[in-house]
Amino acid sequence: MKAKSQLNIIITKIIIIAFLLTTNAFGQIGKCQPGIQGKSPKRIAWFVSTSGTPFWKTVEKIIKSSAKDLGVTLEVYFSYDPINHIKKVKEILNRKDNPIEGVLFHNHKHRGEEVLKIVEKKGIPTIMFNAGFSSSNSVGKPRENYKCLIGTMFPNDEKAGYQLALALLSEAKKYPTMIHDDKIHMVALEGDRASNVSTLRIQGMKRALIEWEQNGDNPKVVLHQSFHSKWRRNLASIAFKLTQSRYPKVSVFWTAADVMALGVVDAAKELGKIPGKDFVTGGMDLLPMTLEHLEDGTITASVGAHYIEGAFALIALYDYLNGYDFDTVGKTEFLTNMAVRIGKSKQPYVTNENIIKQRLDSIDFASLSNTRIGQTTPYSLDTQAILNKLW
Repeated sequence: MKAKSQLNIIITKIIIIAFLLTTNAFGQIGKCQPGIQGKSPKRIAWFVSTSGTPFWKTVEKIIKSSAKDLGVTLEVYFSYDPINHIKKVKEILNRKDNPIEGVLFHNHKHRGEEVLKIVEKKGIPTIMFNAGFSSSNSVGKPRENYKCLIGTMFPNDEKAGYQLALALLSEAKKYPTMIHDDKIHMVALEGDRASNVSTLRIQGMKRALIEWEQNGDNPKVVLHQSFHSKWRRNLASIAFKLTQSRYPKVSVFWTAADVMALGVVDAAKELGKIPGKDFVTGGMDLLPMTLEHLEDGTITASVGAHYIEGAFALIALYDYLNGYDFDTVGKTEFLTNMAVRIGKSKQPYVTNENIIKQRLDSIDFASLSNTRIGQTTPYSLDTQAILNKLW
């Protein structure tokens, strides 16, 4: 009887443990599983640092267009201050009415892990896009330390920095007036010190310099200084003016964003310098406003269009919430390539905002969704294809 009683106790304990596991009483085990097919639409929150910059304005237009096509209720929350950013995340995700079913965000001011802790506690599937953690961070891969971080989607920022540097150096090499003492003199304008995106782009730029030096036919490059211009046009203008007294031979201005390249052009015009003749500059984002400057030669190159990535991230999250888990056909970490534009186009770009809006409205983002086709297939994430339709 005693042995039977002990057996009953063991069986009871097993049943209790199984119950606790399935009801998430032991933490996050079992949370954030793919949704049930056929239960659309979904309510998704996107937490973003700011709406003020041209880049994020463009992201917002495209991600809202994709949400409309998918039938998703997208709630957008802007907060540049990192403390208010976290407060807003807590407030919205603790809401009782119209609860949020999915979250999109980026690692703003290194507060990304705080967001992950909140969504993990709430059991809300989440995708991080645009800006992630440094390689030294202990967050880990999606679905490891944080089960509700179901995926990440980032532009290949290191490659973009590399591509821009090679494009600018190759252009400068064509002009004897941009080579002094058999060398190309260069400065870099970085973004924010707290931005992993800026760090990766700088790393790519430095890789390009190493590769450039390995070709004996290339002039040597002197990188005089990196200015922390904080993604701001006016600070980039100040940096340009400083170089005129410190490093008057500089002919290449590599910048981590188009808006800073435009700041370089602003200051150059004030000082009577001619872009494309006295120096070359370029940046990253490939925003619609940059196209006109590529056409007239004031900006030599731009790498970007990763603002389209917001739509891709929303589609992946939407599919997951509808029971189509992208992990079953590939991966949970996505790296998207950016488009490269150098100089004038063979065919004129469309820069009229009304025409671009019409073209954006004509794109059916839902056609890229696995929910639409009814099966889980790998995503193509073809930035260039969307770009071609816009411009």
